[in-house]
Amino acid sequence: MSSDNKAMELYQKKLLDLNRNPVNYLVPDTYSHKGEAINRNCGDTVELYLATDGQKIVEAYFAGESCAVCKSSASVMVREIANLTLDEAKALREQYVSFTETWDLEGVPESFEMFLVMKKFPTRKNCLLLPWDALKKAIDSNGSK
Repeated sequence: MSSDNKAMELYQKKLLDLNRNPVNYLVPDTYSHKGEAINRNCGDTVELYLATDGQKIVEAYFAGESCAVCKSSASVMVREIANLTLDEAKALREQYVSFTETWDLEGVPESFEMFLVMKKFPTRKNCLLLPWDALKKAIDSNGSK
């Protein structure tokens, strides 16, 4: 087995592990921002909840019904945006969108690397982006629930 195939197998395993054990997968009792995104093609939904302290994201949670790809993307996202400002989280979203277009790892968080396996499945790009669309909506809500 080539090293590329081994790497892809490892990425796929990480993706499936995050599906079985998602990060911050719950509806919190308190939050300041909420965003929801729906994939009209498959019915996946992601609800994102942000707890902020002014402009800084203190905690991020997600809920909803979604596929393994979407759930793993959301898990990585909530981990990456914790302790960022809203503007930094918005910039990270743009970086993630760009990554899914170019698959270039230069300058992106190491946690994005596991999604390289999705390069072979362009029709699943919406699954990768759905949580990040919910993030944009949450930030754009300006704290209105």
